[in-house]
Amino acid sequence: MTMTQDPQNPTPLLDSLEIAKLCVKTCEDTKAQDILLFDVRDRQTMVAEYYVVCSGTSMPHIRAIADRVKRTLAEAGLRPRGSDGDAESRWMVLDYGLVILHVLEPEMRNFYQLENLWDESKVLMRSSPPPPPPRDSPACSPRPDGNTGRGTAWAHQQSPPPGPSSLSP
Repeated sequence: MTMTQDPQNPTPLLDSLEIAKLCVKTCEDTKAQDILLFDVRDRQTMVAEYYVVCSGTSMPHIRAIADRVKRTLAEAGLRPRGSDGDAESRWMVLDYGLVILHVLEPEMRNFYQLENLWDESKVLMRSSPPPPPPRDSPACSPRPDGNTGRGTAWAHQQSPPPGPSSLSP
């Protein structure tokens, strides 16, 4: 299926897979982590044909990834139909119609586990996940109480962490 181009920028049309791959390439270029491209074309209940999910290391990094994707796709004549997310959300979403990009902090991604919405067979492309921190790094060093703090960030929360106000999987 083809996407419509921006009337202000007459460039060749891209199909939805080309747009999804351009999103993935741009995410790779901006050092996004654990990038997944899902092909969900056979799911009649889905709004999009492709979902790209990746992680950024911080909110400035997440904004940089989203901004670069917007610029790159704008150069190809495409603008997002919608976007959501801000510094408080730790999650940004760009909706290009048939392609939807989710950029999250790893903690948010672990909490919401978007990739579990689809079967592993739907993964069209996958980048390497970031390596775990070395056992002797400060991230894994025990606190005085002996706990490393790993995996417990949301254990005591009653409600999920904030996210974009209107999300689509």
